[in-house]
Amino acid sequence: MKLNLLKRIALIFSLLFTTTAIACDGLDVTIVSNVDLGNGTYELTIRYCEEVSNGGTSAVSGIILDVPGANILSTSTPSFTSSTTGVTINYNVIDANTVQWGEWDDNPNVPDFMDDGDPEECFNLVVIVDALITTVTVAGSSSSIDEGNGFVNWNGRYTCRSNESVPPPTCTPIPPTFDPIAPVCQGSTLVLPTTSTNGQTGTWAPVVNTSTPGTVNYTFTPSGGGCITSAVLPVTVNAATTPTFTQVAPICTGGSFTLPTTSNNGVTGTWSPAINNSATT
Repeated sequence: MKLNLLKRIALIFSLLFTTTAIACDGLDVTIVSNVDLGNGTYELTIRYCEEVSNGGTSAVSGIILDVPGANILSTSTPSFTSSTTGVTINYNVIDANTVQWGEWDDNPNVPDFMDDGDPEECFNLVVIVDALITTVTVAGSSSSIDEGNGFVNWNGRYTCRSNESVPPPTCTPIPPTFDPIAPVCQGSTLVLPTTSTNGQTGTWAPVVNTSTPGTVNYTFTPSGGGCITSAVLPVTVNAATTPTFTQVAPICTGGSFTLPTTSNNGVTGTWSPAINNSATT
């Protein structure tokens, strides 16, 4: 009888003071794409999934992204809402290369974004950075209270952290666009725009020349290097037309005459100097 009583006391003691281990097994991070946008900027898309965990009661209140070696310029994913908890987390900047969605500090007044045991949810984190990068670190701010079972202390929180290699960037350049140039006359002045209609600056080749009739294809090359593509703009130079006229017969001094304003070959214009009927001009 006494032995059974001791066993019961030991069992109760075990149930009261034994904690369930929280396993860091619910985080899945994938680099979806790394796109070269040109002018030294890149769009990085990272898929963050919080899976059903085998652990105890670890909850996520925020997601943090660290991009070493580059400044994070902006995001196109300013917030996420959990379909399970209904909680929304918003984007904010920690420093030049670290951002977060939701709360990273241990704030008891903030509701859990995702909880252990909830159905798996995935979110695409999209940021623009100003340099070519090779690695990123992604983590979920956890309610775990120790570093066991895969958790690490990072930025003051115990978290599941994932260090990911970033693949080389892909390039999908946006061609510069220009309004067509109307034909110009031989020998006239022609200035080509140094900024395209969609905002790209650059230079033209070959050097502009209107001295020879014909069509010249000028090539525009955007400045800045990286993911760029050129554009071709044709310009037609019309040959200069020399007007022809029938010789005016001699007149007597003081006599009157008029000069035609349209040449025999259809060119219209004006005359100079002013008509003088008192001397040969």
